[in-house]
Amino acid sequence: MMHLVLAPSIFNILHVLGCLTKLPSSFSILVRYRILRGLSISFMSIAFESWTHRARGFDPACVAETLSNATLGKEIMAIITDVVTNLANALCAAEKEEDAIEWLKSGEVAEFGGGCAVCDES
Repeated sequence: MMHLVLAPSIFNILHVLGCLTKLPSSFSILVRYRILRGLSISFMSIAFESWTHRARGFDPACVAETLSNATLGKEIMAIITDVVTNLANALCAAEKEEDAIEWLKSGEVAEFGGGCAVCDES
């Protein structure tokens, strides 16, 4: 039960740290941001999914398997979403398809969050 109290607090701390690394255009800092965001969201999800698992009367011994399956599904969806978003960003930013392919090969990081709130959910 203690993790139901600690997980939201850990989420808040990791979320703030992640937001501090969001705006620089350095790829290594962006990777750190994504890792911190992933960890923070995982902690928040654990609290609610564990509570829901117990509230619906599922076997408490299976909570680890339920959380594992939920995490795997989320990770697969996140990867697919990131790939599609990156391709859409490249195509929208380029005037021609060749420009989009060159941009993808360059390894540049797309700018985001400039005029928005620092911790928007992008």
